Amino acid sequence: MVWVDYLIIGIVTLSAVISIVRGFIKEVLSLASWAISFWVALM
Repeated sequence: MVWVDYLIIGIVTLSAVISIVRGFIKEVLSLASWAISFWVALM
């Protein structure tokens, strides 16, 4: 039963890490698009 618990904890942890990375990348790209839009508008 112990190995099943560790497997479930590992899957949940991996899923959380992947979600954090995807969210971070999405926010960085969103911020970059705002900065580029502002720069283009000033030109």
